[in-house]
Amino acid sequence: MATALAEAIAEANPDDACQLMTAALIDLSEGRQPGDHFLTAKEDAEWWAMYAPPAQLCAVLEATLARLHDRALHVAQRKSLFMVLWRSFNPDDQRAFFKKYGEGSQ
Repeated sequence: MATALAEAIAEANPDDACQLMTAALIDLSEGRQPGDHFLTAKEDAEWWAMYAPPAQLCAVLEATLARLHDRALHVAQRKSLFMVLWRSFNPDDQRAFFKKYGEGSQ
């Protein structure tokens, strides 16, 4: 099975292969503890975000979301990003957003 998987990855479009392998690694690494000497990607990002000024945080988030727009990002990751943004709104803003963009507003 490993050989078939390696051959499929080698034959895939490099962008598709990268996205699929990233999603698989994320799924496989859930719940594991980081090593003593290395930070996980999330820990590294959290550390950087503690020290980044607000303008840089917004610029990086905007650039990141734009870059992810056309990528086959893992659905669970997209949901997680959406929920972080959603929870950043106060309840009144959430209601106003849902009223404007919610079900049946298309």
